[in-house]
Amino acid sequence: MSDYQNKVALITGGGSSIGAAAARRFLREGGSVVVAGRNRARLNTFMADLPADRVTAHAADFFQRDDCDELVRLTVERFGRLDTLVNADGMNLVGTLEETSDRD
Repeated sequence: MSDYQNKVALITGGGSSIGAAAARRFLREGGSVVVAGRNRARLNTFMADLPADRVTAHAADFFQRDDCDELVRLTVERFGRLDTLVNADGMNLVGTLEETSDRD
């Protein structure tokens, strides 16, 4: 039995790259997944061949605290729980430590 069997994951950046790979692996191992990202079209494309009973997607801006809170709420509402959070959303920022803010 897989460690992911009957578990629920929320995966940011879930529509592409590392997030998409994590979502597919979680599903393959028997888990359910909420994928989240900023690009709704990308999320829809990603979900096209996935099992609709075990995956859902939500567009969100992770710089907005309310969006993050809403993702957790929607995950629990849809699947009844949240077991794992995978933060695979990222950005590239170039600059020195002195030039960047906490928000960066």
